[in-house]
Amino acid sequence: MQDEKMFRTLVMAFRDAVAGIDFKHVWEMEKIPEMQQGMMAGIYRILSGRTDTGGGM
Repeated sequence: MQDEKMFRTLVMAFRDAVAGIDFKHVWEMEKIPEMQQGMMAGIYRILSGRTDTGGGM
């Protein structure tokens, strides 16, 4: 922490490492694309007032 240049280098390396994490393999294993379609349909129903409970906005 005393060497500001080294600290900035460490922070930038950490940021780049985190930005490079790829979860695509896990998402495909967990069927995320199929779940995403269902979630988007549910969000649309909620926003348009078409819920299973019959409640409207």
